[in-house]
Amino acid sequence: MRTYFLDEQFLTPENKQQLIEDFTAAGQELQFRSYKTSQDVIDGAADADAVILMAVPISAEVIASLSRLKFIGRCGIGYDNVDLKAATDRGAVVCNVPDHCTYEVASHTFALMVALQRQLLPFIRRAQEGGYAQGAAIKCRRIKGQTLGILGYGKIGRELAKMALGMGMQVLVFDPFVKELSQPGIRLASSLEEVLKAVDVLSIHTPLTPETTHMIAKPQFELMKRPDGGGGGG
Repeated sequence: MRTYFLDEQFLTPENKQQLIEDFTAAGQELQFRSYKTSQDVIDGAADADAVILMAVPISAEVIASLSRLKFIGRCGIGYDNVDLKAATDRGAVVCNVPDHCTYEVASHTFALMVALQRQLLPFIRRAQEGGYAQGAAIKCRRIKGQTLGILGYGKIGRELAKMALGMGMQVLVFDPFVKELSQPGIRLASSLEEVLKAVDVLSIHTPLTPETTHMIAKPQFELMKRPDGGGGGG
């Protein structure tokens, strides 16, 4: 069985070594490539029985071109770079890693929020120039007491909510698949519009589907609070 890891550029040395050890222990060989496009896969992995990947697109054209393909492993939660219909029609098995980088995504989201709210980059530039304190041009916002809106309350959303509560924020959640919540400090909204009108910060953690594509556009932004403290449109 010939198996390719298609985009090793996303692996740490430790990740790669662990994969080598695991495949060797199973009596299998894993070949590593650094592909970036669908055409790279078509040109270089035509004899693959199985492929494992992070970000390279596995389109219907790729699946049709890999005549021996039986398995597609996505090292991540979402499937948006794999054509599931083409794989299903072909009879190829597709799997993901449901808890991949859950904490890392949530903590990075929280770090970006703090950087924006506390204006860390302008502060750093001011310090590099020899300045002190925020000055008139830098406007920080206190995080404690703000409301964080989370769209999609899966594993990442729940991790992010815990971090927000630890900083004294309130959390407002909208997820049509969640019917009730019993956690102090976290409320369940009845609609997307309710979240948009109420929150100071909005974080989206939904799967990419036809229903969620472009779910936040100009009409939704007009409902939200403005950075100067003014309300959004009605």
